[in-house]
Amino acid sequence: MRSHTVHQPSSTSAKIEKVDENSNPLPSPPKALDPDDYYFDGPYMVFTAAYLLKRGTCCGSGCRHCPYRGTDRDRNKPQSE
Repeated sequence: MRSHTVHQPSSTSAKIEKVDENSNPLPSPPKALDPDDYYFDGPYMVFTAAYLLKRGTCCGSGCRHCPYRGTDRDRNKPQSE
């Protein structure tokens, strides 16, 4: 995917926005992880509950420290018997 930069004039300063070939805005890059956001358990990266709370939503992957267990998103999953 090619991208280009669009300069939008403004009265105070020019805003520079990255867009794709169809002039749709590109998503911003993900924020870097802090050392307290994760740890390694063997070859697995495990996110901490603090990081998952900062993230703001449940991803539905069954994370070990998920603070969203028991929320509406969890209730919509099939119950294991």
